[in-house]
Amino acid sequence: MQKNCFIILILALASSYDAVAQPKFSISKIVGRNSINDADASKIEQYAQGWAEALYTTDALELYEAQRHLIEPLETDAAISPYARSLYGKALRDGFDPILDENSTNEMAAVNALQVISLLGTEQGCGLLLNHADTSTEDRASLRHWASIGLGKSFKQGILPERRISSIAGTIADFASREPVWYIISRQFNSIASLQDIPNLDTRQQDELEALSIELQVRALSELLQEIAKSNEADERVRALPFILASLRLQLIEPGLNEEARKEGDQSIAPLLTQFADIALKHAETAKENEELYAAYGESLQSGSFIVERILKLDAGDASMLELWGEGRYPELTSRLNAWKNAQ
Repeated sequence: MQKNCFIILILALASSYDAVAQPKFSISKIVGRNSINDADASKIEQYAQGWAEALYTTDALELYEAQRHLIEPLETDAAISPYARSLYGKALRDGFDPILDENSTNEMAAVNALQVISLLGTEQGCGLLLNHADTSTEDRASLRHWASIGLGKSFKQGILPERRISSIAGTIADFASREPVWYIISRQFNSIASLQDIPNLDTRQQDELEALSIELQVRALSELLQEIAKSNEADERVRALPFILASLRLQLIEPGLNEEARKEGDQSIAPLLTQFADIALKHAETAKENEELYAAYGESLQSGSFIVERILKLDAGDASMLELWGEGRYPELTSRLNAWKNAQ
């Protein structure tokens, strides 16, 4: 009899745990309201914390199910009100605390939590993402990677005021110069570039954020190249440059870009890319030890040449920078580089 009672108790506790971890109700209709009573606020909190708790799993299907429910109140159809977004964001933060804790070993759950946070688009959400995008506060590269992606997604929600967007984007630019992992650097530049794609802005705001986006990317590039230049050997961070420079090239020739932003970007970036060509020649021999890294230097020179020679109105010559680099024709590269310097 005692044994049967014990089994019943265990089952009851398990059932109770499931009810907390996996709420059986939806809050999609509640979050659309501008006025929310205490009972509904409690439901929002229970829902967020319950599905946040369910997110702490290594089972892929359970993880997907938990994330799907956590995202549901933030989907367009739910039309979440500013007040409900604030309540939901606070509940998510509290629910995700143990998942995002530095001592947590479940990085898969932590990454999924950051992906949910990125859809909040609020100062509260961005503060959490910034904390996990910074090398000084987050050691785990996977979390820095997804937090950096999430900041760009947050901007695109169109919720943050312009002043906060500017401040947060400036902080991301600071991160990029001290980030050691190349693919995270690339994502941080992408998030700064996303300032040009924020919805619901008037013409003045759009022009200002376009100019700021270019300015911050150029500043971050300058600081990154300064760090790379300190090395006497080929630097792994150069692997980010083919993506960064290809993106900047397209941004600077985009017809819709504010003309003042284009002009200032052109003036600032040409000397930086000339500096990078000098760095590449300095690193050439050690770069050869890694085929992918050597190729990244060549691709960066190629993208840089497209930008610089457009700005300076120079003839590209018979051979591309990529060909010269790939064939080890360094004297010809130096000659091409000198033409850039003489034209500036």
